[in-house]
Amino acid sequence: MTIVIILVGIISLGVWAFIRYGAVFGGRYKGGSLKKIQTSPQYNAGRFCNSYDAPSSKVRFSSFLRFLTDRSNVPRDRLPLVKLPKQYFDKVQVSGDRGIIATWFGHSAMLLEVAGKRVFFDPMLGSVAGPLSWFGVKRYGAGLPLATDSLGRIDVVVVSHDHYDHLDHGTITQIKDRVSTFVVPLGVGAHLLRWGVAPNKIVELDWWAKTKIGDLTITSTPSQHFSGRKFGDSNATLWSSWVVQGNDQNVFFSGDSGYNPEIFKSIGQKFGGFDFAMIECGQYDDQWPGVHMKPEQTVQVIKDIGAKLTMPIHWSSFRLAMHQWDDPVERFTRSAIENGLKFVTPRIGESVVPGKHEPRERWWEMVQ
Repeated sequence: MTIVIILVGIISLGVWAFIRYGAVFGGRYKGGSLKKIQTSPQYNAGRFCNSYDAPSSKVRFSSFLRFLTDRSNVPRDRLPLVKLPKQYFDKVQVSGDRGIIATWFGHSAMLLEVAGKRVFFDPMLGSVAGPLSWFGVKRYGAGLPLATDSLGRIDVVVVSHDHYDHLDHGTITQIKDRVSTFVVPLGVGAHLLRWGVAPNKIVELDWWAKTKIGDLTITSTPSQHFSGRKFGDSNATLWSSWVVQGNDQNVFFSGDSGYNPEIFKSIGQKFGGFDFAMIECGQYDDQWPGVHMKPEQTVQVIKDIGAKLTMPIHWSSFRLAMHQWDDPVERFTRSAIENGLKFVTPRIGESVVPGKHEPRERWWEMVQ
């Protein structure tokens, strides 16, 4: 019995030490960064808060158990994939005011080329959304259009928040030396510093704050969500949606968010008339209505912000809810058509060029 107690104690101590000091969990802000955070209107009693009332989330144990054991809502087939050549990164495809190219890497990972810059939103390129290879949600489908080690120069990485399906330790450590600037919400910079990103590469922004990079203006805008990578750090960092403006381009990236008309209408009033918008459309459930949108709400956001062309994201890579894997795109396209809105549904790896290449193939219908 004594040996058992000692072994349990050693294992418990090891788990505690891993959670406390493991690099995958990121870092905590201090010094000047902490002072900046404490003055944020979004920060209260040691945590970031949603500025608008959000419905509470209550996950039933039976639902959680089903999530762990039921895999019937993921495709059996490999998803169609457009492979990118290694030379894709040899040069930026657009410059000046010549337009926009957006390439989907699955889920919310979007590579945007605009105004001579290459901007990568939420570049989660790992195989598991979680702290360990055996403790997390595995990527399904056909993989990535280009191997992470084949990525070339990236001018800007923009991160919406610190959840594992958006901010991946392995991806950041692989690409950090190829990235010129990381633009992140308040507090997320501590994770990057822990992972070896140089301090002068990191720009942390509060909501409505902006930074200028070449001809690009990048603005952090509100969203309704939460953050955290381990026990005890819930809402320790901020979450954001993002507006990217070039010489004559206007782009919106929602990150993760529940639907709130005050948030999206205010963004529309300040920046509306977006040439291209990438809006969350997946991983929803009635048990957490305040932090993820249903497809019909995604369509409402299009109206709120005045988007001319929209792509639904946050689906088709990771199973984080119990809806069928293609339910988001089915419901989104049906609602968008009913409302007379323009949208695209590219395959993973396929580029969208507003005004020139706007794919709307129903490719998911061919997947079992």
